[in-house]
Amino acid sequence: MSKQYTKEALSGYNRTILNTMALRVGIDVSDSLSDDELRRLIFNASSSENPEPKAEPVSQAKVAKAQNDRVWFKLMAGSQPHEQASQYIAINGENCYLKRNHWMKIKRKFLQCFENAVQSEFVRKNDDEVEERQIPRFNYQIREIEDGVPPERSRSVL
Repeated sequence: MSKQYTKEALSGYNRTILNTMALRVGIDVSDSLSDDELRRLIFNASSSENPEPKAEPVSQAKVAKAQNDRVWFKLMAGSQPHEQASQYIAINGENCYLKRNHWMKIKRKFLQCFENAVQSEFVRKNDDEVEERQIPRFNYQIREIEDGVPPERSRSVL
């Protein structure tokens, strides 16, 4: 979705920024255009008179079916004692118990638990700056189900 720009905001930008904005809204930049002409083109292209086509609405039934599709999932064991134990997860009353280092079929909706599980780590960049990094909490692998054959026995290699 392209961003909508106001005339006031566009008036304060230099040529380099205007060129970048023009590319974002799909305008081929030419050196023959003046800054004012480029601002006018950007404003017209990003105005609400030219809305982007909207995506087709997805029915709740399709979303639910996709979330209940199964995938092969392997939760890796770590070096810490709590990373060796099996993992229990639950979403809206449905639960799953996962053994580490074993391929298992799970519903796709359980992947959200692992994708959203992150931990913050603060890293010192220099004496004055500290940066926060989001690190995945779990190490895991996912494979699509192919003919019901577990990934370790399948011929495909990733």
